[in-house]
Amino acid sequence: MSGPDFTHCGQPVEWTDAAPIDDRFPAVLALAYAQPGVDIELCRWSPDEPVATAYVEWWNGQRGAIRRHLAAEGGSPVGTKLVVSRRTDKGDGLAKCYVRVDRVRPRIRAAS
Repeated sequence: MSGPDFTHCGQPVEWTDAAPIDDRFPAVLALAYAQPGVDIELCRWSPDEPVATAYVEWWNGQRGAIRRHLAAEGGSPVGTKLVVSRRTDKGDGLAKCYVRVDRVRPRIRAAS
């Protein structure tokens, strides 16, 4: 081939390295939308575990998969925003991955 391949031009890109969403997460996303403002835990692990870096890589792939799943479902309902995050709990030292649905104030545009 002497140049770029334009045979798929204009079609959505299917990334071969894109992780599929975990089977348990779609139901949890529905639960999060039913309880706005509440952190809904997806998983947890200890940062001291020998495979903790593999868990972090897996979670980073799942964050993208959750966002792709949400986009395929039509996105967040108007007035809401899905937060997908991970943080280390200061109390027990565990890394906790969670989702939360936040309410978003509608933007009011000034008349011009």
